[in-house]
Amino acid sequence: MKRILGVCLLGSSFGQDVFMGKEDAKDASVIIIGAGWAGMSAAHELHNAGVSFLVLEAGGKTGGRTTAIQFGHESVGKGKYTLEMGSGWVCGANGGAAGHSKNAPSKPTKNPVYVDAVNAGLDMILIQGSTQDFGNYAALYDSDGNFADTDGKIRQNAQKAYACLNRTASKASKDTTVRKALEGCGWNPKSEVEWAMDWALTVDDPGFPADQQSLIGSLPDPTYQWWGADDYFVVEQDPRGYAKVLDYMVKDTVPPGDSRVIFGQFVSNIAYNTKGVSVTTKGGKTYTADEVITTIPLGALQRNHGDLFSPALPSKHAQALGPANGFLMANLTRVILQFPTVWWDNSLNRWLSANKGASTSAASGEFSEWQNFNHKSLLPGSQILLNFMGDPQSSKYEGMSNDDVQAAAMAALRAQHPQKTIPDPVAFFMSRWSRAGGAYGAYSGWGIGMKDKAFSALMKPLKDSNKKERVRFAGEAMCDDLSGFTHGARQSGREVAAKYLYAEGKGPNPEKTDHLNLCWY
Repeated sequence: MKRILGVCLLGSSFGQDVFMGKEDAKDASVIIIGAGWAGMSAAHELHNAGVSFLVLEAGGKTGGRTTAIQFGHESVGKGKYTLEMGSGWVCGANGGAAGHSKNAPSKPTKNPVYVDAVNAGLDMILIQGSTQDFGNYAALYDSDGNFADTDGKIRQNAQKAYACLNRTASKASKDTTVRKALEGCGWNPKSEVEWAMDWALTVDDPGFPADQQSLIGSLPDPTYQWWGADDYFVVEQDPRGYAKVLDYMVKDTVPPGDSRVIFGQFVSNIAYNTKGVSVTTKGGKTYTADEVITTIPLGALQRNHGDLFSPALPSKHAQALGPANGFLMANLTRVILQFPTVWWDNSLNRWLSANKGASTSAASGEFSEWQNFNHKSLLPGSQILLNFMGDPQSSKYEGMSNDDVQAAAMAALRAQHPQKTIPDPVAFFMSRWSRAGGAYGAYSGWGIGMKDKAFSALMKPLKDSNKKERVRFAGEAMCDDLSGFTHGARQSGREVAAKYLYAEGKGPNPEKTDHLNLCWY
């Protein structure tokens, strides 16, 4: 993950002296900020084209928001299990136009991250119909800990409502909220169990409430239209976890230990003029190049752009980052609990638990979705339960101490299963993406009020006074058709590098090459 960006206010003369030498005295042709999927994908493309580059990464490893921890109490195996904290799924696989799009690109016919995951031997579990196939919830519990929806009708109705959302969005000429569209689709939850199902339908994937979500900005989703209806849940136990796939992508171009990837570089300023670009780090180090590709996440750009660029971002770019345009960072918080014994029904791989008195999606999102890692299909013997939360819970609990969150999670579990005697956990972990200064959220999302015009403005490179392109933007948030996805980050890096190469006469026109234009297809 990109770390906290240092703030460095500099005068208008910044960057002049570092460009006083010869043109070939620059550190590289291109500086890439960030060693996540977008940054390493761009580096991969530039290497293949013979272009010199440096990758500046604030942390100590590649992968960005694809990052894992080693988890486990000594009684079960200290640090025995690799668990993902960011990217956790390979989404859009197994072919077929799953949505309602009349047009799809001719190439690639498969999700490139999925292809690399298979070739890298990534350990992953098939989720047929994606995480938004609600039949994949093995059970729904009522607030007294009893099985509810035994005939599956609530889950079936949720599935029908989601299909209706896709149809409604594909025909809509005017935007509305996902909540309004669901009402039009006949989804009107009333019981506690229905509200728990509503949370899974509306918040689990986007990460924020349905009354704030843009319908036409969210659906239909090209990922599933182009590449297939299925997802894969990553359970890779290599210490790199999902990032093993990123390593595979660059194994022959930017392998581990490559001196062109420099860690511990907290970028504080990006200055550009007619002589080139100068990137300054929090530690005072300066790197020079002809151009920069920045993959700084959307949340950090929104908060820090005023101090990050010299000269300041043009007004259209700055305005596009504003909340009025519906461009925001969503969140999906992971709470992980390991127990001394398995007290739950171990035959269930995933379930939803209703909360007593819940009559809103927000109330039902309090520790309601549980993933059983101890299931025979995942990590048997781990004695781990994983809970997912989105906003408003993400912001609420990520601001609390580990002890307080653990207490809240245990209070919820014990209330949800009053017949069970539930022991205290032996290990706990929580992701805190909203508090991560380099991101301020897990991934980008489209809120109501989203404007394609503003989004397009943000994607335009920054130019010097001679109209030469100097700073280009990449990252999952910068890939219109595939935003919010790991493969969107990868594709964005590839396409931005391709645009640079085309401008330099070293590659084809991306706008006329399908596999180099998927973000804007």
